[in-house]
Amino acid sequence: MRRRKLNVNEILTDEILLDYDNDHPGKMLDVERIGYIARKLRLKFTEIKAYRTSNGVHVHMKLKNKIHPVTAVLIQALMGSDYAREVHNAIRVYNMLAHPEKYKPEMWQLWNVLFEEKYVDGKLTSKEEYDEELTRKIWEVVKRHDEE
Repeated sequence: MRRRKLNVNEILTDEILLDYDNDHPGKMLDVERIGYIARKLRLKFTEIKAYRTSNGVHVHMKLKNKIHPVTAVLIQALMGSDYAREVHNAIRVYNMLAHPEKYKPEMWQLWNVLFEEKYVDGKLTSKEEYDEELTRKIWEVVKRHDEE
């Protein structure tokens, strides 16, 4: 099989997707941590939205600039997103970088997924519900850290 050369513009992302679980201490949301990491890494966001799920919180963050997927996984892990999810994201990204000939260009837009709905045995068990108050709180902390 012929090795396909990667076009860096095909793989860059402007999304940071965070997944937190209320039942596991190592996977819980820490808004101050998100703000601290955003400030230290000088991240600029155009949009932030937080959603409650039956098990925790999803945070969707749109960056002003695009970044490499490896950098996105690192940021998500540093911000405290579910470590198991980020390990799987890292494996996907590294496999895609190591074997680009096995992946269509559109696959680069699918490596970082948060499910809006979750089904078990055909039954809806979790659904994202927009949380305006939490969204505002995250924005405030990110902006406060941005000004420091």
